[in-house]
Amino acid sequence: MAAMAIAPSLLLAVWAARGPPHDLEMRLGMLLELLILPAILGPFIWILVDRRGRGLVFTAVRGGRDAAMEVRPKSGVGRGLVIPIANFGELARVYRVGYARSIVVAEALTSTSAGEVLFARGGTKLHPDLLQWLKDVLMADGMCASHPDSLDVEEIASRAAVDPLDAPPPLQARLVGGWPTYSYQAVEPRGVGMALTLIALLVTWLVACPLLGIFSFPKLAVWLIPIILFFVWMIFLAGPLTVELEVRGPMLIFRRRRFGLTIFVGINEASEAGLDISQLPFVALRFPRRRLRGFTTPAIGGPDVVTMAWLSAAIRASAQQGTWRA
Repeated sequence: MAAMAIAPSLLLAVWAARGPPHDLEMRLGMLLELLILPAILGPFIWILVDRRGRGLVFTAVRGGRDAAMEVRPKSGVGRGLVIPIANFGELARVYRVGYARSIVVAEALTSTSAGEVLFARGGTKLHPDLLQWLKDVLMADGMCASHPDSLDVEEIASRAAVDPLDAPPPLQARLVGGWPTYSYQAVEPRGVGMALTLIALLVTWLVACPLLGIFSFPKLAVWLIPIILFFVWMIFLAGPLTVELEVRGPMLIFRRRRFGLTIFVGINEASEAGLDISQLPFVALRFPRRRLRGFTTPAIGGPDVVTMAWLSAAIRASAQQGTWRA
């Protein structure tokens, strides 16, 4: 991908520099147009080589029929979570690519009192070493101490069921109109890198093309400035924001807010809340339809995996309790 992104632009740059001077503007104009290729592919390459949110450390805590393991981020950011694995299973998730093609991704889940927890992903199937390790833990005996800051998801769920409004920081909980409402800082990073590179490219066109005499600035600005403003708006939507979750009986209303304004609303079944911890320290609520809600990380001041486990359990407990009084 790097060769596809860089090589054509480099070859065209050499051709533009060594060609005859009478058509220099044309060659430079072609080079400016071809720069769209690295602008689009660059963010995808960065995602592939960026190791943040990749790599988990699995530690066996208990073996046998009550088997459990500790899941911690390899980066060391945030705490870990102890989850049961006696009833873990594998689920195939289908991603559509284009009109008639799809990609199957294997996911490993386990049922807990805080809902289903997705803790690993693979290609078309899970890595055989991981599956063998999980089976070995299930067949083993004994116990092993987890890290002091790693809490058991069952203990977290039991505390959340006692008082679903006693939220640990930085999570905030309150009653709004008699309904439990939770809020925290979240982030939606997808697409930001591409938007930034395309903005840089469009600004380059806006400055270089008039200087080369290819287009006049007013004519170019009419087309490019609205596109630049659109990408700026997309970055605005994707930056750090506040997630608000309102539990109205069995219904969970999900909102994204910026400066007090609601920019997105979604509805899910509150009793189906679970967790996706496969990208720690990034963590999100997960629902059986495979939707992720409230993607966050402690690196931006959001809750870590332990607090998000409490939130998932509190949402489920609030849905069971029904109506509340302010």
